[in-house]
Amino acid sequence: MKPQWTLTAAVGLIIAAVALAVFPQSHDQRAHAEQGKAAKVDNTLSTFMRKKLGAASDVLEGLTTEDGALIAKGGNAMAEMSRVEVWQVLTDSDYRNFSRDFREAAKKLAEAGEKENFDAAALHWIKVTTACIDCHKHVRQQRAAKK
Repeated sequence: MKPQWTLTAAVGLIIAAVALAVFPQSHDQRAHAEQGKAAKVDNTLSTFMRKKLGAASDVLEGLTTEDGALIAKGGNAMAEMSRVEVWQVLTDSDYRNFSRDFREAAKKLAEAGEKENFDAAALHWIKVTTACIDCHKHVRQQRAAKK
């Protein structure tokens, strides 16, 4: 009798394992998995934006110390970052315009740094900062509208 119970238990475990593998996840499990994916994307985006802040810090340091190379380094880094996929969080025309304005200001900032034109660099730094603030405001509004 013991061997029959062992066989029955083994068959039951096999059936349970096959059922779990074959049948789709429950709605709660799918929602949890989707939240995990969204959190990973948010974490990636957060890490990316922290790198942008690092480049911005380089620019600010360069402006305060009149280090044109550091300004150019930060400006070029921000301009390049605005081209990568993780940057593209929205697809609407306003977002594309904000990104274009940011990229252009960052390029001009880098050029001013390379020429050690610190007055022009300061002006373009303000434009970069304004573009960041305007874009982040737009993204927050769009995300709030989707909720």
